[in-house]
Amino acid sequence: MPERIAREFKRLMKRLSSDNNNSTTEQDIDHHSSGPQDGTVEIHDGVIKVSDPPDGGKFPVIVGKEPLILYINKSKIKLPVRVSSEERLDWRIEESPLFTLEVSEDKMKAYLRVHDTKRYEWKLKSHPPAPYVEVEAEQDYNHIIEALEEAMVIEELEQMGIMGGIDHEAIQAAIMSPGSPPVVVAKGSEPIPGTDADIELYFALEEQTYLTEKDGKVDYRQHHHIPMVRAGELMARKVEKQEGKNGRNIYGHIIPPQPARDVIMAARQHVEIKDHSEVYALKDGRPRMLGDSIKFFDVSTSYIVQGNVDMSTGNIIFIGDVVVYGDVMDGMLIEAMGKVFVFGHVYHATIAATGGIHVQGNVVSSRMYSGLYGVDYSRLYMELKKVSEQAATFIEAVELLNQHLHENNQTVAMGRLLLTLLDQKFSHLPQLFHDLVVLTESIKSSAEHDFSHIRSKVEPYLKPQRMQEIRSIDELYAMQANLADMRQKIRSYEEKKAGIEVRQCHHSLLKATGDIRIKKEGIIQSDLYTEGNIIFYDRHSVCRGGSIIAEGSISAMKVGGEGSGRTQLTAGYRILAESIMESRICIRRQCRDIAEPVYYCKAYLKDKVLVIESGEEGEYDE
Repeated sequence: MPERIAREFKRLMKRLSSDNNNSTTEQDIDHHSSGPQDGTVEIHDGVIKVSDPPDGGKFPVIVGKEPLILYINKSKIKLPVRVSSEERLDWRIEESPLFTLEVSEDKMKAYLRVHDTKRYEWKLKSHPPAPYVEVEAEQDYNHIIEALEEAMVIEELEQMGIMGGIDHEAIQAAIMSPGSPPVVVAKGSEPIPGTDADIELYFALEEQTYLTEKDGKVDYRQHHHIPMVRAGELMARKVEKQEGKNGRNIYGHIIPPQPARDVIMAARQHVEIKDHSEVYALKDGRPRMLGDSIKFFDVSTSYIVQGNVDMSTGNIIFIGDVVVYGDVMDGMLIEAMGKVFVFGHVYHATIAATGGIHVQGNVVSSRMYSGLYGVDYSRLYMELKKVSEQAATFIEAVELLNQHLHENNQTVAMGRLLLTLLDQKFSHLPQLFHDLVVLTESIKSSAEHDFSHIRSKVEPYLKPQRMQEIRSIDELYAMQANLADMRQKIRSYEEKKAGIEVRQCHHSLLKATGDIRIKKEGIIQSDLYTEGNIIFYDRHSVCRGGSIIAEGSISAMKVGGEGSGRTQLTAGYRILAESIMESRICIRRQCRDIAEPVYYCKAYLKDKVLVIESGEEGEYDE
């Protein structure tokens, strides 16, 4: 064969071979039959072989297909790149772990999620020589390289520092159910809470209301039964607090329980606390437990008025209960650091009690304050407040004057400074202290009480010449502290949920922290306010005129009526009434005027909207 023909034949064969190897054009591979030959990549028996292009052709392109990750010269490759035979090619499979462990935020639980139980060997898929190759791998299900076992999970937990509370059965169950929701496989021990100290009471805090029989007949007059104790009787016992036990999280760290709270017990009049835990009565009377953070115990003795409270008895202020078997007459005042019981009527008078108020008769043109309102409206508390405020102003003036003298390098003895100020600017102060002392000395109590020594504690204010003996302003602050202490003692006499109970009231004001109960005829042109409920018991009782406000509920019978003036009922929760006419009713701030009669009414809020229902008798009863 001539040499020219041989060279042409060889060139033709080379072109045909190139066309066969690149029958499919890949991405940026620009192959022309007339151009130079490109390099190729071939995969066979798990080996990637790169052939460089001869005659100035292009180098082949290679890329890995997930989950296979391709590395060229130990660098991870994500996009297609050209490669030569001189470069090192490696690969690995990026697959999920057989399981994962997660720890709760409070470090009390570890969760196991099993993704799979076996890991198989991977091998490269074969691929004929080509200028563009996507390297793929496939699992060989005939070759298991790792199988999940409980020991592997335990080892991982230990490496995380989780040593205790491991649930082996839960781990095995999770392995048997791959793909299931996470399972708790380690759990810490919660701290065991302690028990707060408590007080066991052997008396009722409130008077009981129930009917009894006498000589075969029901005694309707004696339905109030006041708790009483006798001298030497056990009133209460403290149950000591029990501390809890520590817990541990899954890392073994201690978790302490919430500290158990203690109860502080303190004795007042006529009681004794033995062994810091048992309260005994020292005389007969009504047992009481008062206060919040500190529980004060005492036995309230009663001041008894056999007849009326009038000019012959004078106003009554008493540390304890007041019992009046007659009436409370015009202009009289009763203040009790306890309860007030009136078996007659109350006319144009004022009663303030730190406990409840019970009037068996009628209340006419009078004012009654119970509980905290009884504290705030008592003369003793108001006088202490007024004197304390004026004394504080005096001390402030002393400090300002003393500072002014110091800034001007002047020195005046403290006693002289006090006397000068008292004479020039606060001449009214001695009279205020005198009135306070007179008031405390009028307390009707045969026993020693909390306010009996007030004269000795504030004597410099009573006798201004004694001010010259004071050497330091700290002595004034000490007297001020005594006044504040006495105010706090009055507040500590407050009995929780102190209610008011009357037969009927006309043109009166009643304020209570507990329920207000109207037992018979009802109210006319009176204002009632309570933090509890207002309840009308008699079927024929009326509520005509005035403002009736209860933070709880109002349960009335006949509300409003011709000629009674406007009646307003305001409740925080619900209003029930047998009939309502010519009135305004409100639940919180949602109000409505009632012009036409509404019978068997029930008013309440639903989705912040006032709802008023009416119906047949008994439909609103609950």
